[in-house]
Amino acid sequence: MLLRRLPYLQSRHFEFGWALFDLAIQPESEGLWLMAEPCLYYAYHRHFETVAPWLLRLGRDGTGKDLEAWGRISALASLSRRIEFPTLLAELKSKNSAEAWEGATSVWANTGNMQQHREECLSGLAEAMSAKNPHASSLTQRVSRVFRDTTPLISVPIALVQRWFALLESDAQPKRHDVYGFDSWLNAFSNRDPSFALDATELYVGFAQRTKVQLYDHENNFTQLLTRLFAQAEEQEATDAGEMLRRVVAIQDALLALGVNGVNDWLQAAERP
Repeated sequence: MLLRRLPYLQSRHFEFGWALFDLAIQPESEGLWLMAEPCLYYAYHRHFETVAPWLLRLGRDGTGKDLEAWGRISALASLSRRIEFPTLLAELKSKNSAEAWEGATSVWANTGNMQQHREECLSGLAEAMSAKNPHASSLTQRVSRVFRDTTPLISVPIALVQRWFALLESDAQPKRHDVYGFDSWLNAFSNRDPSFALDATELYVGFAQRTKVQLYDHENNFTQLLTRLFAQAEEQEATDAGEMLRRVVAIQDALLALGVNGVNDWLQAAERP
């Protein structure tokens, strides 16, 4: 109960609040660090000199979910230039903790953070999903947050999308919820960057074909996506010799073969005079 109220007390009576924090976090504090995390979160930006020793202790003594809290606060501190990014990556690799990587990845995959710190977040996600990271496959759900938010709509390198699908596919039994929201994200991107949307859609459809994951045309995202891609393909048909059109037709045929609801009705409606 004390730890839950401490962030407010620390904001009003700084020294007294941190003295109580010192009393609450004893040497044997396993299980308390998650409750203590808000104290570190609300103070790291303006009072990192106070937070730093506690963050060091958390990283040294914490286990399991404690290290998830360490990863989150450390990644946030890195975005605020309180911790050097290469130092953070070195510590993540040294700790070799899935929970620590999960905490850091949740910060990098936050679209608000990506909007303000694009390059560092993309670098962090690339490291998280790297083939050299033994915990990469456990981070796909954290990374998926990037593909579920359309406000703001954050662009990412196609290589990152490709790596994400490869990690999902490495799961023995990929599930539909693993890619929930990706169709909406693609649909939004078809307005901004049809070429990128086409590349990413091909990756998505290929993933669905190989893994047998069921796809649904939720809120008509697939049919709207196809409409925009066909419009773009027809616009540039004269300059690319119909290459984009052939690719869009292949996607349409694949979605029909996968039995995606609504696509057949959309196609029939498009063929009416």
